[in-house]
Amino acid sequence: MLKMERGVPAILGLMTVLVIAIVALSSVDTDEGFREVPVLEDAELKVFGNANLDRHIDLSDLDVIRTLIDVGASVEDHPEADANLDGIIDETDLDVVGAIITGEPATVWHLNYHDTDGDGVTDTEVVSTQYPVTSAIALGTGNNLMLLYCLGIHDQIKGATYTSSADGGLYGDVYLDESRVVKLGTSMTAIELEGGRVGSSDVISRENVTALLAYDSTLCIDNEDEFEAMGVDVIRVPSSSAVRGDFIHTVMLMGLLFREVGNADAYLEHGLEVFDHVSSALKDAPATTAAVSIMTGRLSVGDSDYIGYLSLIGVGYPLSSGDFGGKKVIAIADHPEIYLQYDFDRIIHARSGLGYGQTPDSNEDNRRKYTAPFSDWEHADTGQYVVSTSLPIPLRVAYMAYAVYPDLLDLDVLNGFHQGFVDDIYSKEGLDITDMEFILVPEVV
Repeated sequence: MLKMERGVPAILGLMTVLVIAIVALSSVDTDEGFREVPVLEDAELKVFGNANLDRHIDLSDLDVIRTLIDVGASVEDHPEADANLDGIIDETDLDVVGAIITGEPATVWHLNYHDTDGDGVTDTEVVSTQYPVTSAIALGTGNNLMLLYCLGIHDQIKGATYTSSADGGLYGDVYLDESRVVKLGTSMTAIELEGGRVGSSDVISRENVTALLAYDSTLCIDNEDEFEAMGVDVIRVPSSSAVRGDFIHTVMLMGLLFREVGNADAYLEHGLEVFDHVSSALKDAPATTAAVSIMTGRLSVGDSDYIGYLSLIGVGYPLSSGDFGGKKVIAIADHPEIYLQYDFDRIIHARSGLGYGQTPDSNEDNRRKYTAPFSDWEHADTGQYVVSTSLPIPLRVAYMAYAVYPDLLDLDVLNGFHQGFVDDIYSKEGLDITDMEFILVPEVV
């Protein structure tokens, strides 16, 4: 992987209506040395060669590039057409785009999300990835696994990390089947290399792995250079972001690199339909507030995807204004004064335990475990909701929106959207969610 020298600030997990300030140029390490190139902030799929700035690399991009060559267009005016990032729009760019369309080996230049300067803030960077990706390993966060699953990227994954909270009801015969996917540990942020091996596994050399799917966390994969030295490109995507532009780019980039564009189109269509439905239903929603618990007996007080989801649907987060010594999560047992200092109407418990392997008994057990630590809260009996995080991002946002605005959203409609994902996107035969619950509301629990 070749990449840029410095990062471009980006804000992830916030409202789609926010204006994101992006520096126009990035320094890219090419075969000819470092030089500056524009970031494709106007493109839906932020890949060089996407000459018409839409969601695909296809024949229309070839037509645009041919026209630009014929009129002698400059790369300064049309950087998106410079598919090989050599600073010239010419026939070699047609060769790259043609290879991408037909699935032939090529170098794809695209946007990555990464804390490039170590300041704790996610940046964007221009990097290259060997295309197509046919053999990869992954950090097995719920966000990454769900993205891979929805796009039908199954056999291409040769190894993954995951914890006991991974949804066995959905991934048990795919990513969690150690006869087909090597378990590379339980860390959600790191994969250690030892003498050219991933721990005790030689999966990289044995399976000719060329890519590692990571994500945008500032804590993620601090040994990228080691992977690059082995010929493994680190692909970093904001797999948990609900920001519309980030969501579109992430889905379509993964579909492109793994040659699952049809699945990516279908997943994106479903996801945007859900986002649009929620946005329309909440356009006149009254102001309200909420808190999020992502660990038992603890509340989020720092940056969190789930706080971002609340921001997306216009819900205030009072705890964000507090000074908790730099902590991102606090135990309510240590801070009972929060009930008096901060006013919030809901506590949403975001939990992976409410997954596709659920039973009525497991749901009831989890409900008690998650809500009991907050029994002293004045709204404990009516204001606590449990929302599954073993879901595609649009459904998570939708169910969280219902938890806050049950009078503005119809749960049957949201469940219908969910059934659409299961029927059209998931590939698990016999998966019946008719009697499953992915949001536990007070009236039910």
